[in-house]
Amino acid sequence: MKRLAFFGGSFDPIHVCHELLVAKFLKLYDIERLYVVPNFLNPDKNSSFAPGDIRLKWCKTVFEKYPNVIVSDIEIKEQKPCFTFDTVNKIYDEVGKQRYGKIFLIIGADNATKISGWKHGKELLEIVSPVVFSRNGEIPDRFIQIDFECPFSSADFRNTPDPSVIPVEVRDDVMNYYYKEKICLN
Repeated sequence: MKRLAFFGGSFDPIHVCHELLVAKFLKLYDIERLYVVPNFLNPDKNSSFAPGDIRLKWCKTVFEKYPNVIVSDIEIKEQKPCFTFDTVNKIYDEVGKQRYGKIFLIIGADNATKISGWKHGKELLEIVSPVVFSRNGEIPDRFIQIDFECPFSSADFRNTPDPSVIPVEVRDDVMNYYYKEKICLN
């Protein structure tokens, strides 16, 4: 049976670990479609640094070379915070839930311990197979773990901008945007 995967987040900005994680995941699992879903606004945050349409464009540019990766605007179109449970169900509605097993939900270890507290978190765990990559956090036993360590985050980039952590395809656009908007002041 072919499987689906879901990798959501702010991607504010997208960085090389996002891409490397997707590439590694695709090598490990037989995935028909991997949905990369930039959110309009993380439900736990008050704002984003770059607007959703710009982050969506960066993700599409970076992932266009992966034929089974779909960068979806499903959450950006909503123009409001969306919850993973709702988005996963919309994807199931779109593709036909009966054709696939549980969707792989790719998350960082920092979110793994919080997932049961998410809106509809318990119900979400019934319809997804969480796949956790190391970040900072403990990984629950029932979750699949990917041995993947990323030494930085998007927040680290905003605090200490290093162009080498941004995928080359969007590096100039990302650097120009963050400096123009004075998000990176270093």
